[in-house]
Amino acid sequence: FDQGTELALLTSLVQAGFIAGTLLLTAFAVADRFSPHLVFALMCVLGALLNAACALTTSLGAWAALRFAVGACLAGVYPVGMRIAAQE
Repeated sequence: FDQGTELALLTSLVQAGFIAGTLLLTAFAVADRFSPHLVFALMCVLGALLNAACALTTSLGAWAALRFAVGACLAGVYPVGMRIAAQE
């Protein structure tokens, strides 16, 4: 892959991870079963750790998987954060 293709792939994988994460969190009603504040905090921390792990890898495959997982974590940050804000 050239650099532009790799950048597009990594960006798209975050979005795909967000969609997959949103579907999973909704299907399992995670923010309804557990405290939305706890879900928000855990997903923030996990997402930050996964982003930090991106700096430690040199493999495109590992980086791609990490970026997908970061996107999934963002699904526990943005929608859940909007729910918290609407409740307060």
